[in-house]
Amino acid sequence: MDASIILHTGAVAAGALASICDRHGNQLGTAYLKPVDLTSASTKLVGKFEWVPSAADPTAPPKIQAISLPEQGGSLATLSSIRDRQGGAKLELCIWRKGRPDPLTIGQIDSCDELCDWATKKLAEVGQSLQEKKPITAKLRGIGVELGDRVLNPKGRERLLQVSKEVETCLITSDMRIVPWEWLIPDRAPQGTAIADVWDTVRWHPSDHKERFNRMAGEVQPNSQRCFATIGVKSDPQKKWHLGIPLHLEELGSWLHQPGWKHLIAHCEDGKYRLGLAFWVTCTDILGSPPDEKSRPEEIVLSCCSAGALDDPNLAVIFAERWGCRAWAPLTTVEPPDVLELDAHLASELMKSSTSLSRSMRTGRTQFPLLKLYVQYGVQPS
Repeated sequence: MDASIILHTGAVAAGALASICDRHGNQLGTAYLKPVDLTSASTKLVGKFEWVPSAADPTAPPKIQAISLPEQGGSLATLSSIRDRQGGAKLELCIWRKGRPDPLTIGQIDSCDELCDWATKKLAEVGQSLQEKKPITAKLRGIGVELGDRVLNPKGRERLLQVSKEVETCLITSDMRIVPWEWLIPDRAPQGTAIADVWDTVRWHPSDHKERFNRMAGEVQPNSQRCFATIGVKSDPQKKWHLGIPLHLEELGSWLHQPGWKHLIAHCEDGKYRLGLAFWVTCTDILGSPPDEKSRPEEIVLSCCSAGALDDPNLAVIFAERWGCRAWAPLTTVEPPDVLELDAHLASELMKSSTSLSRSMRTGRTQFPLLKLYVQYGVQPS
């Protein structure tokens, strides 16, 4: 079924992914944008959507949620996996040049389930390498090349290589979170690099949660004394940014509701999170009610095993959706010593220079290959 609609995406518009809901807020299906035209003012995006309804009444009036994309100097790309009724999907890359879309199908996935099973196996191998303290750079490259072999067609490889220097930001819209799209390498040559090493890659995935953060309502306005704080490890006088292990949910909530950058370290198991040795909490416990614009973290790193690849409820996705902050989380298991080393690096970078957490996460990938395992969710002007 097709539906033609107009999306209002605010002052910064370049593409959108929407959920179609009935008048009661129940999700009927997911709409994937097939761009048609973008006005010169870049305030309205006119799109034709194809979707498969998941409720009994596909004729209910649609309710659309739009997302905005960050302003940037170069072109912007959207990489989308669009499922078909046979269990496969096509992979589409759309390049936006001065508000004009240039879409191309760059690959075909015969079986989404088989691709996810393959990804699960590969991520487990990476986690095992970390546990055994083996280097992971070569393994990640091998996975990226193999992923390209599995999903890209010849035109897709050519297009990715053509626009590698043109694109600055790539929005990844796929319901296959387990697939490490960021590691995708289009060039089999030794000098070939993953798309996340070239572009600022950001994931967006709509969930069935009825409460959605309106990220166009307003930007986070950090105060002049931005700070980095880590939650989930014992406080240390030598590490003033370590807030400690919260003793109860109220304390955790008060720490998370402070503006600035946050690093939440926890053990994740069966959809629950354990902060240090204190207590187990669920996503609902951690998030509570969405904060107002002035009392939420600007960006957050979630060092919780495989948190970036989890199905719903996914803490990183919910932080991005309901709190409107960019959230980073690893696709694989991560070892505590590696996480603490990363934490010290981030604290040093953010305290000595005028930068952002996202920039530190991206530029530190060479020095800390562990950062290649972290993916970011949510879209916020940078």
